[in-house]
Amino acid sequence: AAATGVSCEIQVEGTKKVTARFAPLSDAITQSLDLAEAVWTDGGDAFWFAQERVTHDGVDAAQSGGIGDNQTSRLTTSLTGPGYLSFWWKVSSEYGGDYLTFYLDDVEKGAITGESDWTQFNYFIPPGVHTLAWSYEKDLNVAGGDDAGWLDQVVFDNANRTLVIDPTVGGIISGAEGGHFPPNSELTLVAAPAEGHYFGGWSGDCASAGLATTCALIMDTDKRVSATFIASLVGKATAVAAGGGHGCAVADGGVRCWGENGSGQLGNGTTTASLIPLQSVPAGSGASSVAASWYHTCAVVDGGVKCWGAGNTGQLGNGTYSSSSTPVEALPAGSGAMAVAAGSGFNWNWGYSSIHHSCAVVEGGVKCWGDNSSGQLGDGTTNSSAIPVQAIPKNGGGTAIATGGSHSCAVISGGVKCWGAGDNGQLGNGATKSSVKPVQALPAGSGATAIAAGYLHSCAVVAGGVQCWGEGGSGQLGHGKINSSFLPVQAIPAGSGATAVAAGYSHSCAVVAGGVRCWGSGSYGELGNGTTQTSTTPVQAIPVGSDATAVATGWNYQPYSPGIQSSYSCAVVAGGVQCWGSGGSGQLGNGNSNSSLVPVWTQGLAQRDAVDILNLQILGAGRVTSNLPGGDC
Repeated sequence: AAATGVSCEIQVEGTKKVTARFAPLSDAITQSLDLAEAVWTDGGDAFWFAQERVTHDGVDAAQSGGIGDNQTSRLTTSLTGPGYLSFWWKVSSEYGGDYLTFYLDDVEKGAITGESDWTQFNYFIPPGVHTLAWSYEKDLNVAGGDDAGWLDQVVFDNANRTLVIDPTVGGIISGAEGGHFPPNSELTLVAAPAEGHYFGGWSGDCASAGLATTCALIMDTDKRVSATFIASLVGKATAVAAGGGHGCAVADGGVRCWGENGSGQLGNGTTTASLIPLQSVPAGSGASSVAASWYHTCAVVDGGVKCWGAGNTGQLGNGTYSSSSTPVEALPAGSGAMAVAAGSGFNWNWGYSSIHHSCAVVEGGVKCWGDNSSGQLGDGTTNSSAIPVQAIPKNGGGTAIATGGSHSCAVISGGVKCWGAGDNGQLGNGATKSSVKPVQALPAGSGATAIAAGYLHSCAVVAGGVQCWGEGGSGQLGHGKINSSFLPVQAIPAGSGATAVAAGYSHSCAVVAGGVRCWGSGSYGELGNGTTQTSTTPVQAIPVGSDATAVATGWNYQPYSPGIQSSYSCAVVAGGVQCWGSGGSGQLGNGNSNSSLVPVWTQGLAQRDAVDILNLQILGAGRVTSNLPGGDC
């Protein structure tokens, strides 16, 4: 029982057997502590020794020697830094009186007392030669537990760390070159875009730096760093889409997306969110139209359709139910596709399961794919399909398409037809029944030119005005009342110069005379007029004559928290993109996750030469402000 010391006292009663083990001190300690390069020395009033009774690694460990009150048992070695030291230690002692303490150059760096089981301790050893000591120390009286300390699995990692900097296009990373660095080296990397590009963010071990152009690294481990640089807008943005927490725009014949990316809906090969636009479809690809739902995106590219993001209900149209973080083909190039739409909603009969579908205008007809539980594919069935099915026949006069929560609408020969869920009157045919085939909302020849489908309502541009129908409980029909209508009602008078329209969860927006007007719920600033008030009639978000050409509305609904949803809007303005409303997922694309009650420019998608004219607002007393960085002029 006296295994903790070099002497043993026994009382001879009958036959006794005693065994002692002797080994060179440094060799035995080195083996028990697993640190081959260390030379160990003992100090204090009793030697540490190797033993196999109490261990962390299940093999052996070092134990402090047997000492009395006001004595110490000390184990010492020297190491040359820089490097990372780690070890496991344990103590069984009088709590608060007797301690196992770790010292670096005679300065205490850690201590344990009482009944402390095996615990790992980590410490950085700075450059130079240093003395390390572990000392079991007793006070003037009282003992407790086994009255000893143990040490095991001492590791000293002083290998150089490797930095890998991935090749970049459109800019450089300076501050350090890839190579080998001593442990704990501090580096500052700087991302510098080349002319005609902007910085799109860090990835790898600098990802936490986000959009800051500098990244501070501590080389505690091997590191790998990448930076993204994005070509600045050369021409103009021509189309915009707003999903649940992400937005997209057609620009320079490609597609750029920003915001939430958990399902790969940004289309850049990752699931990492972005506060600014990233390239989804390369510039010059022939992209002409884009649509976004909660978790997926589709675009018309060179006369075909490509989709990306979540694919759980077949909404990507490529014959699978798998997600993809890069574009996949729903319709081949040259198919005659001219417009696309993407919708999301819930099937309340499936326990709040999210459902998604997509549609496209193809050669004057309409094809749809994805969930069909309410007949929203329009093929006369409720069978879902992971490949496009025909809703409106080829050469059927189709020119525009929209998809809502569980319904779809299309402009057909100057009128509007809708299909799918109709329980809130969103089909516009005066009924509240769903339909698996298209029904007439507006007669052919009505002058309809554009269409939008929200969660439970629909809107159309008709003869230069806007008409809406369906759910109206938040004023989203724009006719001055908070009630629903199963037939189209006038939101903006005919002849007003309306050219585009969008419908969200509980608000709507339209391009009118080169500006943007919105109506309905304003809880998240989605009306863009600087307030959070609801309006049953259109209010001005972007002034008339601002060269607005397209508009989109996005929203995300949380079924388990009724009434909680994000909501925002975006528009193409003078060839750039502005967004407003909810911004918590970065869906405004302006480099932060703040919401905004007024339009803000999406980074990299602003026509700067037009900004001074378009965004000046007289505030009174001669003060003029703009929504550009810098605020007042």
